[in-house]
Amino acid sequence: MLLGHEGLRAGWRVLIFLVCGTILLGILRLLLNHALMTLAPGFFASLKSGGKALLTPAFAMLNDGFLLLVYLLVLAGMARLERRRFTSFGLNGSRAWRHGLSGLFWGFVMLRDR
Repeated sequence: MLLGHEGLRAGWRVLIFLVCGTILLGILRLLLNHALMTLAPGFFASLKSGGKALLTPAFAMLNDGFLLLVYLLVLAGMARLERRRFTSFGLNGSRAWRHGLSGLFWGFVMLRDR
């Protein structure tokens, strides 16, 4: 049920990835919030202006960078768990850089002010 002829079945891989990602994201968010409240007590108050939260491009990029870090850490853990190469999760091939740079470009385009 858990294992197929190539190791863990795909459904279990996705479930493990999502559970590990959620747990790691929660732990790192708590640590980051605690560090920000200790080192920069007015940080969270500065994000609100007149009761509305400010979502600046810089804040969005930091948040997305944080999510990318969590994603890459969980991906590295899954690669180690399954004894696979890190690039075997769709990060290899002749078009990998082109797809990555294209995604980076469109991510920046979506952050523009309206």
